[in-house]
Amino acid sequence: MIPVLRAVLMLAAALAALPAGAQSDYPSRPIVIVLAIGAGSGTDLGLRLYAAHLTKRLNQSVVVENRPGASTILGTEYAAKQPPDGYHLVSLFTTTTIVPSTHKNVPFDPIRDFAPISLMARSEYGLAVHPSVPAKNVQELVALAKANPGKYTHASPGHGTPHHLGMELLKLSSGVNMLHVPHKSISDALNGVVGGHTHMILSVAAGLAPHVTTGRMRMLGVTGAQQLASFPGVATFRESGFAFLDAVRGWFGLAAPAKTAPEVIARLNAEVNAIAKQPDFIAGMAKTGQAAMGSTPEELTALLKTETETWAKVVRDAKVQLQ
Repeated sequence: MIPVLRAVLMLAAALAALPAGAQSDYPSRPIVIVLAIGAGSGTDLGLRLYAAHLTKRLNQSVVVENRPGASTILGTEYAAKQPPDGYHLVSLFTTTTIVPSTHKNVPFDPIRDFAPISLMARSEYGLAVHPSVPAKNVQELVALAKANPGKYTHASPGHGTPHHLGMELLKLSSGVNMLHVPHKSISDALNGVVGGHTHMILSVAAGLAPHVTTGRMRMLGVTGAQQLASFPGVATFRESGFAFLDAVRGWFGLAAPAKTAPEVIARLNAEVNAIAKQPDFIAGMAKTGQAAMGSTPEELTALLKTETETWAKVVRDAKVQLQ
C-alpha cells in the first residue's frame, strides 16, 4: 500500500475510535433518546419538545424512541447497553429509581450504568378524593383513616408506581391503614375514583385538574414549595405538615450510557439548560403540565441517589411484594 494512503487510513481509523466529544464535528449524525414508556404520556410529550429544540440547536436530528415493557425495565436495560458514543441517550424518570426495589434481578443500576446529563422537568402531584369522602384537607383525611382502619381505598395505575408508593409513604408516616387498589392504567385508576369505586388517588396534579374543576374530585393537597395556580387555596403538603410527600414529585432527565465522554456530557448539558430557559419552551412545557428545569450532572446524580434510597426504604418498610 502506498505509504501516504496508509497514513491517511490510519488517521481516519484513529479519529473514528475517539470518543464523540473529542471529535470537533459532534454531533455528525442523528441522536436517539430512548424512553422506556409508551407514547402520549406527559414525559413523552415533554421529551419530544426537548428533542425538537435540540434538533435545531445541534443541527442534527434528535429523535425519541419509545421502548416500553416490563415496568420500564426493558427500555432502560437496552439504553444502558448502548455504545457510550454520544449518539445513544436515555431519559430517566421517577420509575427508574423505583424498579430496582420493586422487582427482582433488575439488569441495570440507575447510578452505576448511566452518566447523568441534566434534569429536564418536574411535575407536581396532588392528593384528590371522591366527593363522598368528608375530608377537606390531608389532616382530616388522616384522622378519618385512623378512626376507620381499612375502610378507605386508594387507587393507582399499578403495583410499584409512584402513585402507589407515595400512598404507602403516607400510610407509614401517619400510621393509617388504607387498602391499595391497583389498576391497569392511570385512566382506569382515575375513573375508579370518579365513579366512587375507590376513595382517593395520589397522581400528577395536571391530570387531576379536569376532575377537580368539574367537582368529580376534591383536591386535598399538592407537592411543591408553593401552592399551584390551578388549585387556588389548596395547601401544599409542606404547609399541611406532610412535607415528606414531596418525595413523589414527578421528574424526568437526560442521561447517557456510563463512560460517555465528559465533553459530550458538557455539551448536551449546556444545550438542555439553555433550552429550559427559553420563554416559548417554558410555555410549551407548561401545556403538558410540567415545569421546564435544567440542572448540573451532579444535581441529577444526587436526585437519582436520594430517590433510589427513599423508595427502597418505603418498599422495605411497607413490605411491598417484589415482582
